[in-house]
Order: sequence, then structure tokens, then C-alpha cells
Amino acid sequence: MQIGLPFAAQAGDATASSIAGVVVYDNHNGSSTVPVITEDGILQIHTVIANADAPQRYDYPIDPPAGASLVQSPDGVVAVVTANGAPLTVFGDAWAKDANGDPVPTHYEVNGNTLTQVVETTEKTAFPVVADPSTGVYSYNCVLQNGSSYFLQPGTALNTCKGSYLQKYINGTKVQTIALTGYGTPANPQAFGTPECYIAIGVGVATVYGPGWLVRFLSGAIGYVASQGLPNITACRG
Repeated sequence: MQIGLPFAAQAGDATASSIAGVVVYDNHNGSSTVPVITEDGILQIHTVIANADAPQRYDYPIDPPAGASLVQSPDGVVAVVTANGAPLTVFGDAWAKDANGDPVPTHYEVNGNTLTQVVETTEKTAFPVVADPSTGVYSYNCVLQNGSSYFLQPGTALNTCKGSYLQKYINGTKVQTIALTGYGTPANPQAFGTPECYIAIGVGVATVYGPGWLVRFLSGAIGYVASQGLPNITACRG
């Protein structure tokens, strides 16, 4: 799956930023695009809006695999799903912040396979503004007792799912189904393995880094170990 950048046809060539390995695309309209892949594998596409003359709409063309499509649920969650409804990737909440760190009104719109972030700046907005669609490495589907389900947005605490099952996907393939008690905890306390919570699928030897416990597998997958306590879902995040 590919995600295009806003105003790519008119943007300048990539230039190095002050952060090693991060580049900036000047859109020549008062905005710049800064794609970033974080240590936990999340893709963030920062848009930096310099002034009130810059556009308020930023289009991200999505090129999904055959049979997949971009959808938006009634409560606003945007995801790319396969023909059978399995999530390939789920976008986090639309957000934007001004130069003071205050939120700027923003929302997503979906038109076909184009995701648009609308950022409602005004002449009174403190510029620059940073806006950011982001996607997680893994996708989680909460299946409720009545059979309906919804996608958890990236970074959501997994114990917010109070359903019958929590389904974990990577690239549209379901890799784990955990039966829940209905209170957000696994019916099987060993469902996430030991130590407490692995949010990754990998093969081979895992390397563990320091407090907080970031785990990097030889496969390139990244995950977290919440603690060395008894396994539960409380500290685990998508």
C-alpha cells in the first residue's frame, strides 16, 4: 500500500532537515511536508503550515492493494480494509497544534481512495501549525457481544475493548484472537505471553532495550514489553 503526499506535483525536491534522516518537501504554498517513521514503526506525515494564506485542505491519495479500499466509520475512524473487512492499516485521530501547543480544529474526509485532512486555521491562529495523519504498525479489531466490531486507533489502550474478542492484524492478516472477559482483560491470562505484553510478531532472537522495554525482532518488527508482572492487557497499547 502506498500513501501519496499533499501537493506532490508542485512540491520541491526533498531537502535535509535539522534532524538526521528526516527530509522536508516545500509545497510552495505556505506549507511543507515532513514524513517521519518513528522508533515504534508508526508512519507520521507532518504538515507544517506557515501562515493563514496556506491551504486548509491536505489530500493524501491512497493506493491500496487490489480489492482493498479506504473507509470511514460513523464515528470517524479511517482505515484501509480488504474486501472481507480485515484492516490493513488504521489511521489515528486527526490532530493539529499551533505554535503555542494548543489544538487547532481539524477533521478527516474520505472521498474514494483519497484521505483529506482539513485544518481550520484563521488569522488569529498562532503559526506555524503542525498537522499529522499517522498509521500504526498493527491494527486491532474489537468484537462486541452482539457481533458488531470496531477498529482501535493507533496508540489506544487495548483494555478499552470491552467486547468478546480482540483481533490483532498485520498487513490485513489476522495473527491473533484473544477472548476477553468483557472487562477488557483476556479470559486466558497468558494470551499475550510472558512477560506481560508483546505487541509484535517476529521470528528469531529479540533484542530488548532499557526501561520501558522496546523489543526489536530480527524480522524488523517492533514491540513493547509492558513489565515483568503477571500478564494482563491493562498496559498494552495498539
